Amino acid sequence: MKRLVLLIAVIAGAVLSANAQEKQESTVLAQGPMAINGWTGKLTVGGTVIEKEQWGLYFSEEELSQFKSGRTLNTVGGIIACAGAVSAGYGLGYMTLYDGPHDYSGYRTAETCLWVGLGVMGVGLIVGIPGSVKMNKAIKNYNQSLSYQPELRLGTTANGIGLAFVF
Repeated sequence: MKRLVLLIAVIAGAVLSANAQEKQESTVLAQGPMAINGWTGKLTVGGTVIEKEQWGLYFSEEELSQFKSGRTLNTVGGIIACAGAVSAGYGLGYMTLYDGPHDYSGYRTAETCLWVGLGVMGVGLIVGIPGSVKMNKAIKNYNQSLSYQPELRLGTTANGIGLAFVF
């Protein structure tokens, strides 16, 4: 039993030590162009993911404020659009699965859910798009401050020949 406790303590210490070393190494500033992954929302510089605490090292105060407000707008717009999509999906599903003339009140409710859901989804997109524009503007300002600019050319890629950004 004592050996098991000792083994668990040694493993926990090794994991915590590795985590601490990893955090220390991540304080080195990454170099290269900045981009944001549209699916995950992670900010990268030169292919290295930048943690939220380090954003201020890459942006000026004004750009950081612009990026954060854009990210908030984008998130709120996405949540609103998802709620609208759920409502529209419920209405559309109810309308297609049940007979409309025989269950007129339920059909009318489903139709209302569909239209309200589509409207709410539109509002979510209207709120989210300016957020994306703000984030991309801050990223564009950072990339313009670099000494080199990426160039789009026909060239070799990992999958063969195609359009590729050359730095």
